[in-house]
Amino acid sequence: MPNTGVRSSIQVNSFNVPVGCVSFWVSEASSSNLWMQVGYYICSGSTPVVFTQVWNLNTNALVYGNTFGTTPTTGTHQFAIQVQSGTTWVATFDGQTVGTCNLGSSTSSSTYPVYAMSEENSLAAAIAIPTTAFPVALQVLRSGAWLNPSTVTVYNFGGTWGIEGPVQDASLAPDSFVVGGPLATLSAGTVL
Repeated sequence: MPNTGVRSSIQVNSFNVPVGCVSFWVSEASSSNLWMQVGYYICSGSTPVVFTQVWNLNTNALVYGNTFGTTPTTGTHQFAIQVQSGTTWVATFDGQTVGTCNLGSSTSSSTYPVYAMSEENSLAAAIAIPTTAFPVALQVLRSGAWLNPSTVTVYNFGGTWGIEGPVQDASLAPDSFVVGGPLATLSAGTVL
């Protein structure tokens, strides 16, 4: 449903990524087909870096990118995107601005989903990641209130990392999931 923001709590881990990049993020698309993401990445031996990017969904071109000047500590942090004013959206890390961009609309896309993701970008062998928690997988901002989605499902685009949510592990809180480590992979569309 159209909303004016999305947020996720994501565990920041520091681990070795020898070649390529691993990232963890949350994203939102505006009704004008501009897509914003905020999270953190680790690339080729670096420490975690908080970032935000905006992409044009019509052209697949990067429109805006920024990084946060401070390396995040390990532990759980909140990453959020929401309307700041008019059609300007802000990406935040624990409430601190990572970047702002005019997304051309004050509401989200009614056809493009929100995502909370882990992603690998490597031409080398698959990168192993430690078990990483999303204690609050997704919440959307509607009429001034943060709401949990009724369902969270797996989006698997050929990934090799395992994932599980409360359906797979009853000890996990509702609207949470974990990825990586020794977890089994699940098929796309599996309810978490």
